[in-house]
Amino acid sequence: MRSGAGPAQGYEPRQFDPGHGGLLASDVDEALRTSATAAALAARAVQRAMGYADATIQGNAMADPAHPRWALVPHAGACDWCRMIGSRGFVFKSSATAGAERHPSCRCIPVADFSDSPALDGYDPAALYDEYRAKHPEWGSRRTGSRGHRRGGKVVAAFVDGKRFGSIGDIQRYMEGASSPDDLKARMATANRAGLAMGFQPGSPYAKSLAQTAAGVSKRLSAK
Repeated sequence: MRSGAGPAQGYEPRQFDPGHGGLLASDVDEALRTSATAAALAARAVQRAMGYADATIQGNAMADPAHPRWALVPHAGACDWCRMIGSRGFVFKSSATAGAERHPSCRCIPVADFSDSPALDGYDPAALYDEYRAKHPEWGSRRTGSRGHRRGGKVVAAFVDGKRFGSIGDIQRYMEGASSPDDLKARMATANRAGLAMGFQPGSPYAKSLAQTAAGVSKRLSAK
């Protein structure tokens, strides 16, 4: 080392503080912790296993000439999401469509029923719907009449953005009232939320009729 060479600044050794060791150990433990990853993998494993079980049940049911209806039956202690899906009753055409709504770690089971008036001991869609409505009153209320989508044996009207929709016709008339392309876009967003609240699924005849109405209104507005 050449004479006069040294560090740019003076170095003052300090004694190690034992209290810092706990911080170091905590950081290392956090970095190596695998519990969250393991939990996520386990949840996905449950979802896949239940999916394979569904495929077996669905295959047998599809081979049956009676063509059953399906419901997603929530297990005891199921989450609010699954209880809401369960409130729809036997409205699904296959195990796949009933099970498509399940989330990772979900253990709720798609159940088939072959009768004209499906029912399952201990499974009460109407009670589940009442429970869901009590928690989320903004998403619709029951009414009597022949129009609208039936959920749990009751007709459902939707209340979205302060407006009441009791049938597909109500939604279509609302869309037809659009005064500009931007207004139509906003009304379509409201219409989609209303349809979902009433229980109509994407790809259903409702969705197709809604798209046809939107196309007609758009054409009318473009001609102005």
